[in-house]
Amino acid sequence: MLARLEREVCQNCRKDARVVRVRYPWQTLVGIAIILAGTAFLLLGQTQDVAWRELTATLPLRIGWFVAFVGAGLFFSMWGARVMRTVAARKGREQFGETPT
Repeated sequence: MLARLEREVCQNCRKDARVVRVRYPWQTLVGIAIILAGTAFLLLGQTQDVAWRELTATLPLRIGWFVAFVGAGLFFSMWGARVMRTVAARKGREQFGETPT
């Protein structure tokens, strides 16, 4: 598997890397959505008169919500990266008929 910043050779067998197209899994999209929703939650809670304004009233509460949203977003994003790597490896073996080393 060749990511954008990796070298153009396999790190295990030193053969030329091949491009395998893989869609983003749902976990990655959920991670992005959680971080964006957390951003809206925190910004709107501080600037608008919304129902959850009291939940973002103090700095410790805002820091707690920030850590929760970023932590959950990173969890799902990293899970999605693992799934994508596994799917890319499987598709590469199917397309090019090579066994893993």
